[in-house]
Amino acid sequence: MIDIDSPDCIGCGACESVCPQNCIALKTDNEGFLYPVVDDKKCTDCHQCENICIINNDIAPIEIREAYAVYSKNEKERLRSSSGAVFYELSRKTIDGGGVVFGAAFSDDWSVTHTMCTSLDELHNLQTSKYVQSETSGIFEQVKSELHKEKTVLFCGTPCQCNALSLYLKKSYSNLLLVDFICHGVPSPGVWQKYVHSFGFTDIQKINFRNKSKSWENYCFSVCNNGKEYTQKYIKNPYMRLFLFDLILRKSCYRCKSKIPNKKSDITAADLWGAEKIASELNDHKGLSMVVINSSKGADFFEGILDSCIYKKIDITAALSNNESSYKSVTIPECRNKVIEQIISSDSPDFDKIAKKNATQPLPQRILAVLKSKFNINI
Repeated sequence: MIDIDSPDCIGCGACESVCPQNCIALKTDNEGFLYPVVDDKKCTDCHQCENICIINNDIAPIEIREAYAVYSKNEKERLRSSSGAVFYELSRKTIDGGGVVFGAAFSDDWSVTHTMCTSLDELHNLQTSKYVQSETSGIFEQVKSELHKEKTVLFCGTPCQCNALSLYLKKSYSNLLLVDFICHGVPSPGVWQKYVHSFGFTDIQKINFRNKSKSWENYCFSVCNNGKEYTQKYIKNPYMRLFLFDLILRKSCYRCKSKIPNKKSDITAADLWGAEKIASELNDHKGLSMVVINSSKGADFFEGILDSCIYKKIDITAALSNNESSYKSVTIPECRNKVIEQIISSDSPDFDKIAKKNATQPLPQRILAVLKSKFNINI
């Protein structure tokens, strides 16, 4: 039987999907994250859940092939996307070829779940970053079903979700493209729901974690309610600050097993931070992606979208050095448990107050940050 209390559990739902007795279900814990719960009376000790669990399996290291700075020639989709619209171009190629795309989308209550799309109109629901752990319960079964229909399937998720799907499928599929992104960590869905409710809005039409109306680098968190848009610079938004200060992440994120090179994805897509040094001629502040090719399948698929993109091959070491989340887990803050408990246990948590107390840089660090950003001084 799986270890339901392990801090390494990523909440992917693979165990629930593989269980022949249907005795495993994902339930929300006291931090707002999903964990498996086992009905001991139904369990027959077949060990299938253990055999495919990411906790019990080592991921063979990949050999990264090459990296690119990329953005889509489609200006509208690029501005709609969080960075350079590479996910859009990969997905468009999949859908145009009769395939399907799986990715994270907002639900009616603004929770985040993985879903399948078969058209470009539906694809818009999957675009833009969503800094909440997405629910994937039952999705792996859908992916397998589409693969067996011999459709091309693009699955986009966190590195651990891609690894978990690969373990669930038990074999490689030539018609499956795994696309992950550089992941800082996944925040609590319970904390996110508390934050959404704190708005006091009754007619939310859109939420965007990465509004680029000012620029790609200085993005805003925005909410459109009853036709009016409210924006706040990401570094001032309390939810984003709690996220960026690592205070509301899943326990497994602090000891992630799916960092480079231990991943199964064919392509890794991310923001090209440090673009001013790596590919300054491509950076017009509208969004620039980094694409890392991890397999021959990924290389072939990526080549198929290049006519729709502006791109430049870049040094992989330099690119990854500006995004340490690609290879290093974040450190768990001492007050992490207290912060999550304070938010989840309150009917009306004061996010501004909690962020101000727990997610503020000390004065010396703030001064260094200003010197680096304003005057390009390296100290």
